[in-house]
Amino acid sequence: MNIETDGLVIKTQKIGETDTLITVLTSKYGLIRAFVRRSTAVKSNMLATTQLLSYNDFVFYKGKNSYSVTSATPKASFFKLNEDIDAMDIEGEDHNCQCGGNCGHHHHHHGGHHHG
Repeated sequence: MNIETDGLVIKTQKIGETDTLITVLTSKYGLIRAFVRRSTAVKSNMLATTQLLSYNDFVFYKGKNSYSVTSATPKASFFKLNEDIDAMDIEGEDHNCQCGGNCGHHHHHHGGHHHG
């Protein structure tokens, strides 16, 4: 039986050399713990969807004793949120940074305007 739902990966655990057990918080079914075979993940480009805090559309296969991930399609990742933050430009152009500008806090806008 297949279950389709969106979910957020909140825990990953390596099982041996080939499997990963991911714990997914889904909107419809609560917590689902599912196995991801490394070979399946590589073939289906699913490696990104098994990362911690990735938010995906999952298809789980419900076996007798466990779930396994049949497919997963990335929806969004919390790590990509900084792109939105750049777009909002919260800090304005020149925020006070104690490091003389070498810390990477200064955003480079592509094809933007350079103050200099």
